[in-house]
Amino acid sequence: MAKLKIFISIACFSDPDVIDTVEDALAQAAHPERLTFGICLQALAHDHSYQGLSDLSQVRLDRIPVEEARGPIYARSRCEALMEDEDYFLQLDCHSRFYAGWDEILIEELQSALALNERAVISHYPINIKNMTSEQHAPLIGHVNRYRQVDADAIKSHGSLVTLPEVPIVSFGISAAMLFMRSDDRRRFPYDPELDFGLHAEEQVLYAVRLWTHGYDIFCPTRHAVATDYAGSRDRI
Repeated sequence: MAKLKIFISIACFSDPDVIDTVEDALAQAAHPERLTFGICLQALAHDHSYQGLSDLSQVRLDRIPVEEARGPIYARSRCEALMEDEDYFLQLDCHSRFYAGWDEILIEELQSALALNERAVISHYPINIKNMTSEQHAPLIGHVNRYRQVDADAIKSHGSLVTLPEVPIVSFGISAAMLFMRSDDRRRFPYDPELDFGLHAEEQVLYAVRLWTHGYDIFCPTRHAVATDYAGSRDRI
């Protein structure tokens, strides 16, 4: 495989687990030297829990006072500004863990999707970290395949566990917790920093619509690469 570089965008709102996320990504990658992390850290000025990020040479850090936080889209747009010459773009949450060789897996999965549509991105609901070694959950993946709310106040996509497909399958939207694409495509379709405090509709649905209206398809992959923590919500994925 060519020496392709991956930019990893992480918006962090006062979550010290971001350090473990970065360290696990490096530890589990087939080619850790090809990774760069762009982190928008929103934290209290006197909070020294994040010193470990400054000690990592592959981290580009944009730290802002927590009082200036304007939601995930604003923070992710600041992450995007840290991109340089990386070939691929990965967006995930600051409480994520990784499967061995996850970097090669994602590149291979995107190439498979691009064979189906030359304008493709990879996105799905990641498996719960606590289920990464579960034999029950290993054959299943979170597919964005329906909408659970469509009204004047909100549009919210949803999904369910499906058997890992043999080839990437088209999804009904993106998951903000796992989005992988070519960096050139992300530069062409950046997040709008003026969409303050957006989450479901603004971040996920509207971004999916933007991709669709430019001929892109969103694909669910055939293998697990990333897991996330759904703590605080119902038992998901």
